[in-house]
Amino acid sequence: MYQGLASVYDRLSTIDHSAWADFLEHLFITNSLSGKRILDLACGTGNMCRELAQRGYKPVGVDLSEEMLAMSESKLRGLGVSLYRADMRCLPPLGQFDAVLCLSDSFNYLNNLDEFKKVLLSIRGMQPQLLIFDLNTPYYLGQVLGDNTFHQVEEDVAYIWENTYDEVNSLCEMQLTFFAREEKDKFVRFDEVHAEKAFELGEIKRLLLDAGWQLVSVHDGYSPNQPKEDSFRWLFLAIPG
Repeated sequence: MYQGLASVYDRLSTIDHSAWADFLEHLFITNSLSGKRILDLACGTGNMCRELAQRGYKPVGVDLSEEMLAMSESKLRGLGVSLYRADMRCLPPLGQFDAVLCLSDSFNYLNNLDEFKKVLLSIRGMQPQLLIFDLNTPYYLGQVLGDNTFHQVEEDVAYIWENTYDEVNSLCEMQLTFFAREEKDKFVRFDEVHAEKAFELGEIKRLLLDAGWQLVSVHDGYSPNQPKEDSFRWLFLAIPG
C-alpha cells in the first residue's frame, strides 16, 4: 500500500491540514500540554509534521511506507523533523513524547481489537501527556463508501475508487486504480488495494480503558462538536489512566 499512491497523495487530498493543526493546538492548550515533543504515527507525506514544526513543536514522524517517507523527507528538509520507518504494531524504542498523534484514519488499518490494544499499550509506554487519534466511522465506511464507486479526473492525475463492504467483518475493501501523468502525453497506471476496519464507538471506549487510558473527549471530526449518527470521522483525546 501507498507505493504508487504516495506520488499523488497530496494532489488528491482534500484535507485542510492547517485547520486540523489549529484544532489540535487548541486541544494541546486546553489540556495543558507542557512540552513540545510530538510523535506523529503514520505521518504519511509529512503534512502535519510540517504544520507542527512551523508552530514551534518538535515532531517526530513514523510511517511504514518508504515512498510516503521519501515525500515527507523532501517536504520537511530544514525543519529539524526526525523520520523513522516502522510498523506501528511493532515500534522501535523512540523515547518519551509529550503527545502522540495518529491521524487520517490510520488506526482503521489495524486488523482487530487485539492489534489496536497492542499499539495503545506501546504508546502508553512512551509516557505522553496526551493521545489524540481519529477513526473513520462505521457510518462512513459502511454507508458512504459501502459498495460504491467513485472517480476523479484532474489534469495530471485521475482515479477510479471501487469499494466493497463486508458487513460480517466490518471491513471496507478499496480497489484503487490511478493514472498519473509522467510525461506530456504519457500517463502511468498503478493499482492498490486498501482495507479499513470499522470499529464501534463503545469498543474504542472499552479498549482505551483496558490499555490504561482515560478518555477525555470524542469529537465530530476536527471540531468541538459532539459525534453524530452520521459523523464521517471521530477524533479521540485520551490521557494516561
